[in-house]
Amino acid sequence: MISNGELVQVIIPCFNGQEYLEETLVSIQNQTHNNFDCLMVDDGSSDNSLEIFNRSAQKDSRFRLLRGDKNQGESYAVNK
Repeated sequence: MISNGELVQVIIPCFNGQEYLEETLVSIQNQTHNNFDCLMVDDGSSDNSLEIFNRSAQKDSRFRLLRGDKNQGESYAVNK
């Protein structure tokens, strides 16, 4: 990996996104710019999104989670 430049903050609003979440997280982790912080904002998912994200967070401290209790919409999740 190339350690370069300024910190990039990635925000992933997620509501029941298990279908593509793992692929998304792997893609972020495999970028050549490795100075990033990835925040997944869970908007009350009832699928396996949290488990998928937690696996990535256990392997890589750059992945963090902010969890909501109920679905309030993508705009709310991003603003949170």
